[in-house]
Amino acid sequence: MFTLVALYASLAGLPMDQSLAQALDPLAAPRGVYVVQTRSCTDQGIGALEMMEFDGTSIMVNRASCNIASARRSGSTFEASCAEPGSPPETTTLTINRPADQSLSINGATYKFCPRR
Repeated sequence: MFTLVALYASLAGLPMDQSLAQALDPLAAPRGVYVVQTRSCTDQGIGALEMMEFDGTSIMVNRASCNIASARRSGSTFEASCAEPGSPPETTTLTINRPADQSLSINGATYKFCPRR
């Protein structure tokens, strides 16, 4: 999956440094809504903690948002800055894996991608 910057660089014929590409899109995961593995994307009444959104740089669950693009990273462990509206950001350790092409596992909870939810 290309980021907009990577796409622009490729169209302009500019070399794209792999570490820069990784920093701009650290997970290379589909952007959009994910639900916990045990739920269907079409389920009604999915709880706020059973759904998360990934926009390429941040992960949002309920009202909390964690910026992972600027996070320190070691393998699958990110030290992300997370905050809820009206609260100061806190550094939080998140373990994020890609168990499958269309899913993310965050601290052991697996979420599957829901196209066009």
